[in-house]
Amino acid sequence: MTLNQVLRVLRWQIAFAVVLVALGAAALYAADKACADAEARLADAERIQRSASARLLTAQTQETEVREAIDVYGRLNEAGLVGPEQRLLWVETLDMTRKRLGIENIRYEILPQRPLTTEQARKLSWMESRMRISMELPHGQALLDLMAALMATPTAVVQPRQCELERQARTIDRLRATCELRWLTLQRLEPSS
Repeated sequence: MTLNQVLRVLRWQIAFAVVLVALGAAALYAADKACADAEARLADAERIQRSASARLLTAQTQETEVREAIDVYGRLNEAGLVGPEQRLLWVETLDMTRKRLGIENIRYEILPQRPLTTEQARKLSWMESRMRISMELPHGQALLDLMAALMATPTAVVQPRQCELERQARTIDRLRATCELRWLTLQRLEPSS
């Protein structure tokens, strides 16, 4: 048998083998492309998952911060620090403390309330009212006790700014004090239109 005769006999088998090799190559190419597409989709899914995890972590951190801020706000609100000033309570505290400490003569003036900052981005703003007090004291400890009682007032943060203490000329055992205090409260800011 000659080569031509062998090729004539095997031609269908060779054609079938070539078709099978071509189909195998096409299948291999399709599988490789499908694998590359799957890897690209996996990389996209992992990127989206990392982004979502980062956003979730940020949200959890912010949730914790918001919960803490709400807790602090609740405590400040319960203490009476948030909202309108409670000047009547301040004056009553001053009068009760004056009587308890034996301070006979006391004069005070509360200046108008004003904001401490002009920052409008916040929902709460610190407000300040200054109080000037003049009094005659039986002794220096009475001034310290008065300041401690006022600073313990729950409806404001009281900060002594300055005090002048002098001995009265007519009596050796009496003192005269003039003080300026800051009464700080938090006030809700109304959104500007």
